[in-house]
Amino acid sequence: MSHSEINEMVGELVRIGLDENTISCLVRAAIDEQPRAAMDKLPLYQVDA
Repeated sequence: MSHSEINEMVGELVRIGLDENTISCLVRAAIDEQPRAAMDKLPLYQVDA
């Protein structure tokens, strides 16, 4: 992911109300391109689009 894509993702995660630890875990996964491993460790969130 590019730096701008990561910034955009973080902004969206903040907007939907995720906490800082969850966001940092997702960002690390995005940078490492291993989202499945990170998502398996996170609680599920209900997000209304």
